[in-house]
Amino acid sequence: SLAGSPGHDVYAPCNATDLHAHGFDYWALGHIHVRQVHPGASTVVMPGIPQGRDINEAGEKSVTLVTIRDDRTVEIEERLTSIAQFERVNVDLTEMEEWSDVVGRVRSALERVRASVKSRHAVVRLDLTGASPLSWALIRDRDLLLAEAEQAAEQTGDTWVEKLELKVSPSTSQTCEEAADPIFELAQSMRADAGSDAFRAEARALVQKMVADLPPDGRDFAGKDEAELELFLDRVLANGANLVTARLKAGGSQ
Repeated sequence: SLAGSPGHDVYAPCNATDLHAHGFDYWALGHIHVRQVHPGASTVVMPGIPQGRDINEAGEKSVTLVTIRDDRTVEIEERLTSIAQFERVNVDLTEMEEWSDVVGRVRSALERVRASVKSRHAVVRLDLTGASPLSWALIRDRDLLLAEAEQAAEQTGDTWVEKLELKVSPSTSQTCEEAADPIFELAQSMRADAGSDAFRAEARALVQKMVADLPPDGRDFAGKDEAELELFLDRVLANGANLVTARLKAGGSQ
């Protein structure tokens, strides 16, 4: 892993300078899934992987063709091999007021990523962000929005929506108007309760029990360590309060 790589333990510790000083013409390294070339006296290459497996291995994937000439010069050529390319796409919905405009912006984002992806298939995780008057409707009708996004992806061609994540919030003017709204007050109360140590401890114990009841290959859904579990709880508690609020507001407007 040379001097180390994010997400990996440090093993066989050394650095690129050590390899260049060893006298070899070419070093073919492995295990780390991100392609890296370390220039110097030798040619030191981590070729990466030929195909990403999930959104955490986003981007183009390739192999490296190495040619060694009679004079011992080394030429390397990266060759694209990934059939499907994972990509994260952020879509800013700040102050958007019409559902059709949201769908149009999602469609445009998918078309842009499709145009930039060199692999045959684009597999996209959509992150929808921003403060919008539509925030509650988007949270409440997430299933409809996902269906619209999937249809747009299909029409774009060779494009797939891996996941749609909502990180939207009410607009500033909307928040001011809702300050005296009893549903808004309830939402604030729910968030305060979710942030308390006692509630969080109860939620943590519930998730840990669920994890223990699952077969081994399904136990990573809430994270692989304590830090990831805490991040999972952050998301679940925040999303839960937002979803309840969205459904209450929908009922109140009918």
